[in-house]
Amino acid sequence: MTISPELAEELRRMALIKADQRRQKAIWQELRELRAKLRPIDRAWSDTRLALKRYEWDYKYVVPKLQEREAHLLDEMHPFLQQIDTLEKEARRLDRKIRKAQQASERTSAGPDESSTRTPVSP
Repeated sequence: MTISPELAEELRRMALIKADQRRQKAIWQELRELRAKLRPIDRAWSDTRLALKRYEWDYKYVVPKLQEREAHLLDEMHPFLQQIDTLEKEARRLDRKIRKAQQASERTSAGPDESSTRTPVSP
């Protein structure tokens, strides 16, 4: 039993088509798997890219505004801080002066004979 050359050629072409179809199916399957593996990485890249763009925008526009606001607030705070510092120094100076005066008063009121019965003064 011999096959005609035309039939043999047709069978060979059909076999090549079937092989190509199997290869195409395998390629489509591999593409689906690769896309599935790529999806989380692509999502993470997209989120990172978005965060980067947001940061660049914030840095470009918001950060200078915040720095300007910070400087303005520090300028507003400066007189109050100076006044607080001055008042704290004055309060410490008066505290030392009062303690010295109380100690001097205690020494003179106690005298030489009352020094043993001296009671401590509460601050």
